[in-house]
Amino acid sequence: MWETLADISEREGQSIHSIATEIDRRRGKTAMTAAVRVFVLGYYQ
Repeated sequence: MWETLADISEREGQSIHSIATEIDRRRGKTAMTAAVRVFVLGYYQ
């Protein structure tokens, strides 16, 4: 999962930190790990 997040950050020209910050901002009460999984899945859909 983290390698995939690194790939997404490279493709989007953003740091992993900036993507994780955005995921964190949007996740509400969902656990961060679950929110990252949902983000990765949604990215590739």
